[in-house]
Amino acid sequence: MRALILLTFAATALPLLITASGATAQTATDTFEVRARVTKTCTVVANDIDFGVYNSSTASRSSNTMSVTCTPGTSFQIQVGSGGSGNRGDRYMSGPGTLRYGLFKDGGYTQPTETSGNDFTGTSDPQGTPVTFQLYGQILASQTVPAGNYLDTVTVTVTY
Repeated sequence: MRALILLTFAATALPLLITASGATAQTATDTFEVRARVTKTCTVVANDIDFGVYNSSTASRSSNTMSVTCTPGTSFQIQVGSGGSGNRGDRYMSGPGTLRYGLFKDGGYTQPTETSGNDFTGTSDPQGTPVTFQLYGQILASQTVPAGNYLDTVTVTVTY
């Protein structure tokens, strides 16, 4: 009887095993793209120029640094604005009077910032390291002005 039960079990299970192992899986595929866009950007940081206490018997000089950070490989131009005077060739600070000053691209005070156009140009390196520029300011001697605080606000524009 045991042989009959085993034989009956084997006869019923065998078609199930053949059917399960003989089945083929179906697949479907598709592709997709991964995208990003990197746009050119630049930022500028311009530090203040502080002449301290002006003594009319001598010229006062000071300087600042400006740094531009751009997307790697980006070319740019810097323009130093006119400030409150509205005239890049005739700058002044306002206060109880008018105190004239100049801005220069060199420490010898011989290359004034342009009256039109760009003052500095550059290109960021492949790492996007900040590019630094020095700007020099000078108040000429012999200006007679009332005591007080004098101020001008100059805008630096980076075009890229």
